[in-house]
Amino acid sequence: MVLMKSPFKTIALVVIGPVLFLPALPCRAADPPPPGLAAALIVKLAAFERNLASEEGDISICVIGAPLLAEKLERAIGYRIGSGQLKKVLQVDSIPEEVPTIVCLGDSTKLSEVKAYTRDNKILSVTTVPGLVAEGISLGIGIGGNRKPEVTLNLTSSREEDLDWNPAIFKIVQIVE
Repeated sequence: MVLMKSPFKTIALVVIGPVLFLPALPCRAADPPPPGLAAALIVKLAAFERNLASEEGDISICVIGAPLLAEKLERAIGYRIGSGQLKKVLQVDSIPEEVPTIVCLGDSTKLSEVKAYTRDNKILSVTTVPGLVAEGISLGIGIGGNRKPEVTLNLTSSREEDLDWNPAIFKIVQIVE
């Protein structure tokens, strides 16, 4: 009798066991964050970029392909980012004519355009599509497997955009070369 129950329990553990432990497995930032959280983190993290932190005056953010994020960022107008102040948020579907201080990409189909634009104009690129950081966007915000926010920083892209990060940011980000 004991031998009869044992194979059934073993099979049940083999089939059901991995499903029970799946949520506990760590993974890279795979999900986009809620727009409100992303907006708050973008405003806070931008202050770690020394060029922005020392820039007095108006700061503008251009959001491409993420209207809900643009809506949440508009609520942050007036907030300080380093020595400057967020004055304008533009929601557009393609590269803007007026050069903003920060470009936030929510549409992966515009990746090559945004990369060229931010490198040519030496401005910070940010995304809420976590996989785009490995593709060349400088700063990415996502939700990890533990359902907590994760911030990823691409150092190569940062150099190409002439960004100068405060070393304190390295304590809170995952680095991608």
